[in-house]
Amino acid sequence: MRVDPTGPFTAGATESGHAIAFDSNKCLLDYRLAHPSLTGAWVTDYYTRTHVALEAAFFVIGSDVSGPMGADLVAHGERANAERFLRDHHGTALHPFAEITAEMVRSLFSR
Repeated sequence: MRVDPTGPFTAGATESGHAIAFDSNKCLLDYRLAHPSLTGAWVTDYYTRTHVALEAAFFVIGSDVSGPMGADLVAHGERANAERFLRDHHGTALHPFAEITAEMVRSLFSR
């Protein structure tokens, strides 16, 4: 799948000195959980469309907004924006990156 560099779900990282791109937050998170040595990981803030370091991001799960691959985690660089998105888009949970588990991410992939 081609990655839209301006999309609200575009994410990326560096692996072995090479930039890699992901078309959705859940794909990056799934890869990152399997490859903890991945460096420079970032996600795109849903509202501002700016890059946010993965470790600094807040994620909303269970909203009415879908990513390019279906259900996804919606990234925000500021907790206040994540809380507003949670309310406005009927999200079910808000988590900083440190609380994201493999089970949460895998539950977003179709079986």
